[in-house]
Amino acid sequence: GTYTRLPDETYLKRPVFRVDVRPKASANEQYSKVQMWIGQRTWVPFKIVFYNRAGRRFKMLRVKRIKKVNGKYVATKVVMKNLIQGSETSITLTDINSRAKFPDSLFSRASLGK
Repeated sequence: GTYTRLPDETYLKRPVFRVDVRPKASANEQYSKVQMWIGQRTWVPFKIVFYNRAGRRFKMLRVKRIKKVNGKYVATKVVMKNLIQGSETSITLTDINSRAKFPDSLFSRASLGK
């Protein structure tokens, strides 16, 4: 795919990098492109807009809250909105253990297919 750096902007009074991401033409992807607004200080993508195969804005993810955990910023509240249907899903993280250990087998093809 391709990544294009767009002009920097301000989003919610924060300086952000703008990035346009497009999959390879041969890829069988759900989205034709993704646009991101990434915090210059935190490296958290505060806003992501997903475009469907027809090139229409399809979904939008917005980060509502971030928290610094062991020196890194983490999105602790995100909202994904389906712009066509108007539905919305919200995820809130209440407990983050950045030192948790997981066995490699958890990430095998067989385990991820479950």
